[in-house]
Amino acid sequence: MFNQIVSNGGNHTVLSLVEKYVSLKIGVRHNTRAGYKTVRNILKKYLFGDKRIDKVKLSDAKAWLIELQQVDGRDYSSVHTIRGVLRPAFQMPKITPHVCQHTFCSNMAKSGMNPKTLQYIMGHSDISVTLNTYTHVDFEDAQSELQRVVGE
Repeated sequence: MFNQIVSNGGNHTVLSLVEKYVSLKIGVRHNTRAGYKTVRNILKKYLFGDKRIDKVKLSDAKAWLIELQQVDGRDYSSVHTIRGVLRPAFQMPKITPHVCQHTFCSNMAKSGMNPKTLQYIMGHSDISVTLNTYTHVDFEDAQSELQRVVGE
């Protein structure tokens, strides 16, 4: 669905970013889903929702939340809910070179690279560091490997 990383935010607006964030949330309670809808509807009514995310500043968001409370008369609970949706929508996971090492090692192991070769490339003196610390697999990985071996 959303498989590209766009470092400058592309043409996303605050509203489209929130919609993207909300679309990725699964298994949430009915009340939470209703809260997401309320936040989207509020963003549709304000110019802040139309701002491009690569142009919006933290001070813009704070000023908008203050405006909602002081000018429009929204209560603290409403503003807190809106802030609770906006904040995580703007947060991105921290990707460091160390995270990339884990990703590389996992991807190479999943592709079938010889573990000893991978250990050498990673510069680990002990294979257990390569296999137990840097290689990450999940249920889908185990399932596909079993299907490959069994031949289904």
